[in-house]
Amino acid sequence: MGFAVALVIAGCYQPAYISPEPLAVGDYCGSLALTGHSTAYFASIMLQGRAGLGAGLDAGIRLSFPGELCPFVPVGLYGDVKWNFLSTPSLFTANIGCSYYNVAEGDMSEHFISDSTWLAVWPGLLIGSRTLYGGARVQVRRGFGMKLGLKPAGWTFAPALLAGASFGDRFRVMPQAEAYWLQGSRFALTLGVNLELHALEREVDEAGWLR
Repeated sequence: MGFAVALVIAGCYQPAYISPEPLAVGDYCGSLALTGHSTAYFASIMLQGRAGLGAGLDAGIRLSFPGELCPFVPVGLYGDVKWNFLSTPSLFTANIGCSYYNVAEGDMSEHFISDSTWLAVWPGLLIGSRTLYGGARVQVRRGFGMKLGLKPAGWTFAPALLAGASFGDRFRVMPQAEAYWLQGSRFALTLGVNLELHALEREVDEAGWLR
């Protein structure tokens, strides 16, 4: 039973892989991320797309999915918006997102989890530069349709601290680490890398900022 709970918790918590720098109108990117989870010692795969909306605002959508490398990860759909409200001397960016997860019967999960659905929101703050950044966020979530006694009592919270980097221009490599605390004072860690391909309308100036 403890292993089943670990799978649900780790699978439902996915890193953001977004820097504090917003995309401008006309800019967009697609990415592929691979993440390792310390709670259950498996890897998850995520696809992401982002687009600039203007005035320091951009939005993204992400999909995590199971496969040969991650049979225990639920199918998850994420949407988020981030707003860069202060740009000097560092970037300060607020971010809020929501997500939906479902673990259907099949593969190895049917032995532990059956037809579980999760809804979550996760506000956060990112601070840093185009290259290096850190931040904090909290995931607030609730499970529905849980079997085997896994249904949580009310809403659960998972605060997190993260640190990451972004290297490159049109093709970016983004390593990131995120530490989070689960209900019951349990600590967990995600380590991963996000590979982004950008279509940019702007060029990078001598100071390393997009203009």
